[in-house]
Amino acid sequence: MRPTLPFRHRWICAALTAALLAGCAGGFHQPMQLIQDAGPVYPATAKAQGIEGWVRLRYDIASDGRVENLRVLESSPPGVFDAAAMAAVAQWRYRAPIIDGAPSAVSGVVSTLRFELGAAERYEGY
Repeated sequence: MRPTLPFRHRWICAALTAALLAGCAGGFHQPMQLIQDAGPVYPATAKAQGIEGWVRLRYDIASDGRVENLRVLESSPPGVFDAAAMAAVAQWRYRAPIIDGAPSAVSGVVSTLRFELGAAERYEGY
């Protein structure tokens, strides 16, 4: 004899199944994905002076995967790494998210790039 779920549980299972199927029927969806990145070039002056820091950037991703409307939100120390961070992120390429089967633009993506001395040297043996 096979165990059966109480009526209340069968109803919940049926509702969840219907919701999942409705989501699948709504169209093909796929999240955005970074497919090409470029690491920032550590500014020579900052490196020589032993300065570390970070830059928080905000940008949009066009439906073709290009980065657009790139701007610095904040940085520490201010202005030291901004240009290097912007140059790197401007080269990034994404696979734009697929919504209802078509590539879509994304607004307001925020990324933080950290500049740490010795980070590159940690990977030299690989």
